[in-house]
Amino acid sequence: TDMRFYKWFEKEIKEYKGLKVTNKPNPIAKDIINLRDSGRTGLDTDPRALRHGNNSGYAAINLAYHTGAKNIILLGYDMGQTGTTSHFHDGYNIRHNPKIYQNNMLPHFNTIVEPLREKGVNVWNANPNSNLKCFPFCTIDEALNF
Repeated sequence: TDMRFYKWFEKEIKEYKGLKVTNKPNPIAKDIINLRDSGRTGLDTDPRALRHGNNSGYAAINLAYHTGAKNIILLGYDMGQTGTTSHFHDGYNIRHNPKIYQNNMLPHFNTIVEPLREKGVNVWNANPNSNLKCFPFCTIDEALNF
């Protein structure tokens, strides 16, 4: 969902052999599935479209729904800053303003909770330090036993 990430890691993405999905009209490549960007909030049930909540983690939840997942475990959804780190991974060359999580990302997650529940999809957050509180928490060990 972030074209900057694609530009920064284009070589690695092209080499990656797994599933590649975007909600952007570009890049166009035979091994990248381009889904229509259908907005920020809620759950899109059309398998040709994706809601994004202003972040790739939200879009990944909608994509997991499209793939038929009934249990989704969130890993690395910090949704905030830890010291000087703004992401669970080191893939970003920039640091986010901490307010972007509170103002532009976290509020959207509340809009996907009920639609997922209605579809019989369970979501757990396996990051006990996460600022994302709308899904129940679990440990990774618990998640491995679901």
